[in-house]
Amino acid sequence: MANIKQTIRNKVAEVKNLPRDQLLGQFENAMKKRQVEWSARGSPITEAEFEAGLKVEWEGPARHIYGAAGITFDELLERGKKAIADTSGAFDLPKNVQRIADMVGRNTPCPCGSGRKYKKCCGKGG
Repeated sequence: MANIKQTIRNKVAEVKNLPRDQLLGQFENAMKKRQVEWSARGSPITEAEFEAGLKVEWEGPARHIYGAAGITFDELLERGKKAIADTSGAFDLPKNVQRIADMVGRNTPCPCGSGRKYKKCCGKGG
């Protein structure tokens, strides 16, 4: 517990020397990165989820860290919503998917070049 408190104190001291715009920019970039990661997993963060998560974080170290620079919860919320909106739709799947190569049939020669049927070579299950 003492280590956590010291870590927060160190971060607050570090943040006090940063310009507000730089700190808000770092927060915005972190939110964009988080949204891209979640979108890649197939479940982008909604505004409601973001707001709920930020409220939880604000009750912890975030209030001390950002508060030391004079940044309010509402400012973080506005910047964060803007950041996650900027990345939405970046991972939409295409509507029509086309095969590039022909499908290998079970009775066709194996594409590995062994000369055996696919079902007896690379297509052998188990």
